[in-house]
Amino acid sequence: MFSQRFVFETPQTLLDRLDNRSVPRVVIAGADHELPMSAAADAARRGLIQPILVGPAHNIRQTADDIGWDMADAELIPTSSENVVSESVRLILAGAGDIMAKGHIDTSQLMSAVLDRERGLRTKSRLTHAFHMTAPTWSRPLTVSDAALNIAPDLETKRHITRNAVAVAQATGCQRPRIALLSGSEKPSERMPSSMEAEQLARELNDDTSADCEVAGPLAMDLAISPEAGQAKGIDGSVIGRADVVIVPNLEAGNILYKTLVYASGATAAGLVVGARVPIVLTSRADPASARLTSFALAALMANGG
Repeated sequence: MFSQRFVFETPQTLLDRLDNRSVPRVVIAGADHELPMSAAADAARRGLIQPILVGPAHNIRQTADDIGWDMADAELIPTSSENVVSESVRLILAGAGDIMAKGHIDTSQLMSAVLDRERGLRTKSRLTHAFHMTAPTWSRPLTVSDAALNIAPDLETKRHITRNAVAVAQATGCQRPRIALLSGSEKPSERMPSSMEAEQLARELNDDTSADCEVAGPLAMDLAISPEAGQAKGIDGSVIGRADVVIVPNLEAGNILYKTLVYASGATAAGLVVGARVPIVLTSRADPASARLTSFALAALMANGG
């Protein structure tokens, strides 16, 4: 029914913001595969990252030869396949890298090591995921969170999700993001717990003068992105139809939303895990090259403080 007729290139606005910034060191856990290797090579050639390739040395060199990359602008850290994740985390903890990126390994394997309470990359913040999304027909980006990590977040987790998503939006130049807390209706109802949580969280954040954002919720998706929907429903406010960030009620809703935007609207989704010691780039095997490059650009902005 739908066909992806176009894929947006990495937004030039993100690349422009990286001008005159330090080039971050990116530890790529499991670099011995064409997809992560090609993405790293592309980002390195553009001067966005300094790749640190972790994995079996022979496989990494063979893959680099296969794609025509001499790795002159990369560092190779040889290790066995079994030790890729632990070695990558060790490098971050030792201060040898500014960003971590998932290569040819399972997401669960990577996140298990990252979340290890004794030897992982935890901070006081809950780890959350955010997609920075752009499309040719949109007037501005949209950040969607959390669509990949926290399955059924409670109110406290949603506080972390929202704060981390605000940081992502601010890193891209949106200094005071407009936040839409999504639910199935704009009317709070005890029969729809996400609507009650959205109402409480919106109240908290709007009362917090240090929050650096404008928040509305609960909102249905049409009210977040369509001024016409607000007019038709007689609902106004600074967020209505102009949201920079949408906070979804659970992972299922977020997953459906972001994939619909990608495959029906040709959007590029750059995904990051935030709240750890360093930004973590998570890409899917189905991600196009532009999404991978944009993820590296977004992580570089986060590592440089926006």
